Amino acid sequence: MPSIRLTQAAVDKLRPPAEGRVDYWDNQLPGFGLRVSAARPGLPAGKSWCVMYRFAGKKRRETLGTLAQVPQVEAARELAREAMLAARAGKDPAKVRRQAQQDRVSACLERYFERLAARARPSYFTETRRQLLRDFEPAIGHLPIRELSRGDIRDVLDAIVDRGSPASANTGLRAIKAFCSWAVSADLIETSPAAGLKAPALRISRDRWLNNDEIALFWHACGALGWCHAGLFRLLLLTGQRRGEVAGLEWRELDLGAGLWTIPRGRTKTGREHVVHLAPAAVAIISSLPRVSEKYVFVARGERPVTYFADARARLDQAMLELNGGEPIRPWVLHDLRRTAATGMAELGIAHHVADRVLNHTAGALGTIAAVYNRSQYLAERKAALETWARHIEKLVGESEVLRLVG
Repeated sequence: MPSIRLTQAAVDKLRPPAEGRVDYWDNQLPGFGLRVSAARPGLPAGKSWCVMYRFAGKKRRETLGTLAQVPQVEAARELAREAMLAARAGKDPAKVRRQAQQDRVSACLERYFERLAARARPSYFTETRRQLLRDFEPAIGHLPIRELSRGDIRDVLDAIVDRGSPASANTGLRAIKAFCSWAVSADLIETSPAAGLKAPALRISRDRWLNNDEIALFWHACGALGWCHAGLFRLLLLTGQRRGEVAGLEWRELDLGAGLWTIPRGRTKTGREHVVHLAPAAVAIISSLPRVSEKYVFVARGERPVTYFADARARLDQAMLELNGGEPIRPWVLHDLRRTAATGMAELGIAHHVADRVLNHTAGALGTIAAVYNRSQYLAERKAALETWARHIEKLVGESEVLRLVG
């Protein structure tokens, strides 16, 4: 059992033996070591940290983690020192370390996701989990949850803003606040470190929508796309529904004979079932699509619904630019198609409360009093509104063009 000074450079230089394993013990902290193992059938060669101590009168060896899990020597040495001190204090180091791991933010997040999955709407759960794992877990996951501070959370939010995603920072704050509130209710912490934090970025309401000339350019430019994105983008304009709801459209949600699309509550932002009346143009587009999946209407690859739009948007923008004679078009995003539908229906004389029901706005958008007392679904009015909107688009681009998926 060789004894060496375990430095970062020394650890990096150590090579696995031809067979078996070799333990290298630190001459600076006796009892702290590194095991280097040869490759075995089905397992690659590897390095793992270990510590030796005496507990309850018996000598015990404990693995502290692989080099990949604990890449820094000093971090591994500190883990070994903590184990030795715990053993001297009469505490089982293995139990202390397991408890510490369970108390880390990363472990608490997993517990939170298990409970959130059982209670929240699938769309909310998926987005919340994605954001917490992408932005917060890498930065604060290693911290004991009781040591998580307001400054730690603010640093993550500032980093999101600095990368150019202020809106994502605002939604991230809501997600981390919900997690911390759960941690308080689960007795993991006494108070929420996120309490009192203000939105890191000023929320500016967008006011962009496509005018009639731009609608015609958009529709014709969709002809430069494949069937998937062309049909999806055109349905966004015709129906005014949210991008995720249209992209995740399932065949079972459709009754093309009746011209109806029923979005289940688990797929809507409001958490309630929503009926969308499909104008003849929308029915024609859907009917023309190839059925490449038994479940989803818009499939990019395999059996999964389309989720990537950047390349299609780039091709669409180029096609619109060419159709416009090289004249630049004011920047817009896909969500602006929803605002275009709302604005267009208003200009066509559709009542505001009917357009709100078409768009399945949340209670806040409808207004508190209206949301509570006005339970009418305005189904007939909604059907007429979407058909009026579709006829307006037909006049702008030509009826034959509306019924074409690819120009």
